[in-house]
Amino acid sequence: MTQKNLRHHLRPFCQLLNTDMRIFELDNRFKQNMDQYADRLQNRVVDSSAMGKMWNHLTDTGSIPHMLGRQADNYLGLMSKCNPKRGNCAMTRFRSANMLMLNPDKRTGRKQATANRQGISSSDYILYGIHIEHSIPHNLKLKILEAKYAAGIIKTYTDFTDMYTKLSVGVGMTRNEEKNGIQSGYASKHPDITGDLAELNIDSIRPFARYTDNIVIYDMSTGKPVSNTITLAQL
Repeated sequence: MTQKNLRHHLRPFCQLLNTDMRIFELDNRFKQNMDQYADRLQNRVVDSSAMGKMWNHLTDTGSIPHMLGRQADNYLGLMSKCNPKRGNCAMTRFRSANMLMLNPDKRTGRKQATANRQGISSSDYILYGIHIEHSIPHNLKLKILEAKYAAGIIKTYTDFTDMYTKLSVGVGMTRNEEKNGIQSGYASKHPDITGDLAELNIDSIRPFARYTDNIVIYDMSTGKPVSNTITLAQL
């Protein structure tokens, strides 16, 4: 592992040896990326981005198309696919320890069929595949936003982008963790998201409560592991 690769924001990596030092260096690089992330939302004028399109669709119809939400996540860098600017989990604040241990030269965020066509074997895909897991399932995030808008809680584009980004807690993890690290019954549900969504206190949501205890998640803004009981208000 070279220092050049360690500093490369598209290929965060740490090893069992000197983990604290490596997390610290990764942390510093991540903060530089987050400055760019913040700049993306600084201009709160509704534009032609996926965020602007979502807002326009919500105000026109009261709903948000699923794919527009996915495009907005990509715009904000919450994606594992190999986009040269924001892909490979480049803008993901939370990442599993297992993902951080993967060799960055072999890591792939591609879908398996695409990876196979590009010469990546099925065994390497299983070993080195990475994934963005939406700790608050995407369908629930959109339903919360629609309910809050219908109830008059979201009134402006700023309200919308603030709540959207707060609910967008992605976790970079391995493909194996994607399949085996979510508690039974919660693939598309969340234990803290029930009842009247308009009345839901989103600050009390524990985003990582769906995960099994064997998944260790690091916060790249602090370089420290986080508890699966931490709430959105505490992030």
